[in-house]
Amino acid sequence: MLTQYFEPDWIIERTKYNNYLRLVRNQFHSLIDNKENTIIDSIVTSLKTISSKDIHYPETKPTSFINNY
Repeated sequence: MLTQYFEPDWIIERTKYNNYLRLVRNQFHSLIDNKENTIIDSIVTSLKTISSKDIHYPETKPTSFINNY
């Protein structure tokens, strides 16, 4: 149900996620501004193994699941 996305718990989690995302983005901007290429390369290398997996977000749902709502 769509209402689940507007419940207080969901809003709290979304706020935490947004704050964390902002922190990470600011750190990356700082690394770029300071030309920390070695650290950036290390991060990219670490992320390659994660991104090589077949991860989908938002996760796909079968049509039958969607039709139940």
